[in-house]
Amino acid sequence: MLDLVLSRANDALRDLERTAGEVQGYSPALAALRKKQENQLAIWNKAVELLLVNVNAEVGALVEQGGGDGHVQDYDPALDLDEYLVLCDGRPISDAWAFAVQIHPLACNTVSRLAWIGYRSHEMTAALGGKGGPTIFWSVPNPAGVPRWRRALGNEAPAGEEMTYEGDGWVVRNGNGITRLGPSQLAQRIVHDLVKLA
Repeated sequence: MLDLVLSRANDALRDLERTAGEVQGYSPALAALRKKQENQLAIWNKAVELLLVNVNAEVGALVEQGGGDGHVQDYDPALDLDEYLVLCDGRPISDAWAFAVQIHPLACNTVSRLAWIGYRSHEMTAALGGKGGPTIFWSVPNPAGVPRWRRALGNEAPAGEEMTYEGDGWVVRNGNGITRLGPSQLAQRIVHDLVKLA
């Protein structure tokens, strides 16, 4: 008899919980979707953080071995969930600077590039099977001065015009070509291309 009473009380509590959740707008499906989106955002943020660490290490090694000067400015590239979802929807966000890289090898010109986060281009989206999301683009100093930066195109962009993290590595687009690279490979290519531009 006690088991029957406890079973009925448990059923009644579950019904009350479900009803309260419906009244408050709670949906288990929406909660599961939100959790999946948060996990995807955490992966993106960690990937960008790791790329930044690798670029910083490559610039440090370049200065140590080749002389000159160089540094990486971190603009806290971590996205919050709302920003991430806006980018996945193909809309821009504000204050999207990720990091800036400046190198000045001995007897060479100074090269500066600004990495910023935007939404994936049509070409990148198509290459990834229609999946939208955040991506990194490059800007170069604007010789006119205003605005301070302008978008880098073609050979002005180290490694490629667009870089996004998907699956287990970085996908880089340069023109219509797509390349897949690990974080250390991408960092090496970024610094190598900057040296070529110096």
